[in-house]
Amino acid sequence: MGATTVTLPDQESIADLLAMTPHLYRASAEGLEKAAALDSLEVTVDVVLKSSEKS
Repeated sequence: MGATTVTLPDQESIADLLAMTPHLYRASAEGLEKAAALDSLEVTVDVVLKSSEKS
């Protein structure tokens, strides 16, 4: 499975995503202001899930 694009439709969704990442704490005040000013955001998601079982 490859990467997929997801659109965050509102500021609340963008803020939720930011809160789940280290960027919330690493971003400058200016960067956080820019994020807060966005009405929507398109992001690319690429996830690899692996599982293992004990035998």
